[in-house]
Amino acid sequence: MTYIVGIDPGEKGAVAIIPAYSFRETIAMPMEHNTMSDVYLYLSEMRGERSESSCSVYQRAKPTTPIKKDLTYIKSRLPAIPKKDNSDTSMEVYLEQPGQIMVNRLRDGKDNTAGLLAGMSASRKLGRSVGQWEGICTALHILPTLVAPKKWQGKLGCPTRGDKNISKNLAIKVFPFLTDGTGKSTITHGTADALLIALYGYLQTANPNYIPRSVKDNINL
Repeated sequence: MTYIVGIDPGEKGAVAIIPAYSFRETIAMPMEHNTMSDVYLYLSEMRGERSESSCSVYQRAKPTTPIKKDLTYIKSRLPAIPKKDNSDTSMEVYLEQPGQIMVNRLRDGKDNTAGLLAGMSASRKLGRSVGQWEGICTALHILPTLVAPKKWQGKLGCPTRGDKNISKNLAIKVFPFLTDGTGKSTITHGTADALLIALYGYLQTANPNYIPRSVKDNINL
């Protein structure tokens, strides 16, 4: 069994997981409500690798945030772990590579000193976040695939140029089952990119005969 993981490393990004065997069990975890250690424990549990030592790693790295070692802690903060079949579990992680923030600011006319400083600060934060996610992947024995925004957006036909509404609208169409109890979509600007990055990864190996109609109807494959 394979899980496809898409990671938007932005400050208000998210982690999305598509079980290759059941597209409708896709989940999205906004990082504004969770921590990297939460996600690490969650992914470890999915792989069946959670242990006392894996918890203690994060206790040493962030001693001010105690990590509870029972699964109820994870379940209280994150979505239910998708059901497993009897096969071995593997994960393919697609991690968004930071864009050229300073170049984009120059292109958009934000070439004043304040704009450049803001771009430098954002670039540092993104770079640090990507490094942390790569560290988590290393701890899980996973080699992530770095994918540039232009690459996944080009594959899915949704060049956003920074407009989050474009990716959000597409994600809502492709994942219409991600709703709350009233039928309203739970996809936000924060989770949309992660879902589409995971979708990009899913399409790399998906059997064309089993690609969901919601994908075929909204993406030119």
